[in-house]
Amino acid sequence: MKQQKETRPRVIAAKEVSQLIKDGVTVTPCGVGGTMVSDITLASIEASFLATGHPRDLTLVYPCPFGHPEGDGLDRFAHEGMLRRVIGSSYHSGYVQPKLCALVRENRIEGYVLPLGVFYKLIRDISAGLPGTFSYVGLGTIIDPRYGGGKLNAMTKEDIVELVNVQGREMLFYKGFPIDVAIIHGTTADEDGNISLEEEPLTLEPLHQAMAVHNHGGIVICQVKRLAARGSLNPRTVEVPGILVDYIVVDPNQRQQTHLPAYDPAISGEIRVPEPPLKPQPLDEEKVICRRALMQLSPGTVLNLGAGMPVRRVALVAREEGVAQHIHISVEHGALGGLNLSGSAHVNPTSLLTACDIMDVYHGGGLDWSFLGFMEVDRLGNVNLGRLGNITEGPGGCIDISASTKRVAFISTFTYGGLKVEVGGGKLRIITEGKTRKFVRKVQGIFYNSEYGKQKGQQIRYITERAVFELRDEGIALIEVAPGIDLEKDVFGQMEFRPIIAKDLKEMSPDIFREPRLGIVERYWE
Repeated sequence: MKQQKETRPRVIAAKEVSQLIKDGVTVTPCGVGGTMVSDITLASIEASFLATGHPRDLTLVYPCPFGHPEGDGLDRFAHEGMLRRVIGSSYHSGYVQPKLCALVRENRIEGYVLPLGVFYKLIRDISAGLPGTFSYVGLGTIIDPRYGGGKLNAMTKEDIVELVNVQGREMLFYKGFPIDVAIIHGTTADEDGNISLEEEPLTLEPLHQAMAVHNHGGIVICQVKRLAARGSLNPRTVEVPGILVDYIVVDPNQRQQTHLPAYDPAISGEIRVPEPPLKPQPLDEEKVICRRALMQLSPGTVLNLGAGMPVRRVALVAREEGVAQHIHISVEHGALGGLNLSGSAHVNPTSLLTACDIMDVYHGGGLDWSFLGFMEVDRLGNVNLGRLGNITEGPGGCIDISASTKRVAFISTFTYGGLKVEVGGGKLRIITEGKTRKFVRKVQGIFYNSEYGKQKGQQIRYITERAVFELRDEGIALIEVAPGIDLEKDVFGQMEFRPIIAKDLKEMSPDIFREPRLGIVERYWE
C-alpha cells in the first residue's frame, strides 16, 4: 500500500514522471485518436527509457488506440524491453500505432484484444473492487476462449477471458487485474487536484481509470493545460475529484486535439456555431452504399457509426440528403447529437456522455441501427471486422455494438484492392474488379457471430455498391441487385459461395445511382 496521500497533489515537471513509474508495473493512459492525449507526459517516459533503459517490462492497458504514425501516442511505449504485455481494444497498424502493432505481430511482446465497451466496464469493475466483468459480448467471436480468447500471438499464453455459465446462460468472464499507474488528461486542475474537462471534445473514462488505480494503491498522474485556485471550479464541471489525483503535469501548449493546431469550442460544447458549409459528396461507390443504408432509417432513429466508411462518409451523405436533422448520430466514445464530420468529435454535440455510459446504452439495446464496415462475410453471415492473415486490427467497439443492436447494416464495397466503378445514369458499371473477394467460404476471424444474432432476433443486412444481402435462418440471402450489374459475372462470380436468392429479389432504386439529391426522407421513409 502507498503512504498517506498529501493534502494536495504535487505539481511536477513532465521529466519527473518517469521516476514515479517502477519497472514491471501496469500503466493505463487515456485518449483516443488525437483527443485527450497527454503527450508531453508520455514523451518524457519514452525519453527516460531511451536514455536509461527504465521503466521497463511494463504492461500497457489502453481502452482506445491513440497516436499517429509519426511515433507519438501509444507508440511512445513501443521499444524493445520497455513493454512485456499489452492489452488493447484496437491495433490500427496503418495510422495510429504502427510500432506497437509490429511488436505484437512479430511475437516480441504478449498481446491481447478486448471489446471496447467491455474493456471500459472492466476498468469500472476493477475500480469497485470486483474480480472482473461478466458479459455476453464476445461470445462466438475471437474473444471467446473457444476461438482464441483474444490472444494475438504465439507467446501470449495466459487466459484472461473465461467461458462460464450464469443461471443456465453462457457468458464470458473478463478477469480483473491490478493497475498501478494511470496517466489521465484534463483541461484545468485546481490546487486541490480537481480536474475539469471544459475544453475536451469527449469525456472518455479518466474517472474510472483514476479510481481503479487509486483504490489499488497506485499513483494517478494528470496532464492539464492550466492551474486554477482552490475552490474556483464549478463542481458540476469536475470530472475527476482531487482525492484521486497524486501528481499534476501542466502543459500550457496542450492542444485540444493533437492532430489539429486550432482550438474549436464548438466540439467541446462551449458554444454552438452555424453549420459549416456543405461540400457536395462525389457520386461514387461509397456514396451509393451510404445512400442505400440511410434509406432504411426512420425519423428519430438512434444511429451508431463504426470506423471506416461509416464514420468517414455516412454522416456527410446524411447531411447532404437532409437525413441528419431527423436522426441522432452517436459514436462509441460518448458524443451524441450535432454533426459528426468523420471522427470521434461532434460539432455542436447535444451531450457528452462518458464512454462507459454510452456503452451501457449500446449493451442494453438502446440503439436502433448501427452501420459497421466489414472485411469478410461468409455463407452463414459471420463477419470479419478486423483480421487479415497474421494482422488483427482489433474490433474497437464493433463486437459490443454488433452483439447488442436491434438492426445492423454491415457496409462495404463488394471487393477491394483496385476496384473501379462508374456510377451514373441510374446504373452501376464495373470498370476494374477488386483483386480480393470479401464474400468468402470461411472468414479469417469471427467478430460478429450470425448464429448468436439469429437467436437474439437481430435484423442484419450486408450492403454493397452492387448488391444487398440479408441474414436469414438458412444463411445470407440476396435481396437486391444494382441496375447495370450482371448477376452471374459481377455478383456470383465474385463470391466464394452461392447465396440464397430471395423470391422477391428486387433491383436497387435507379435513383441511388443518379446525381440529384434522392429525397430519402420524403420518398423512402415510412
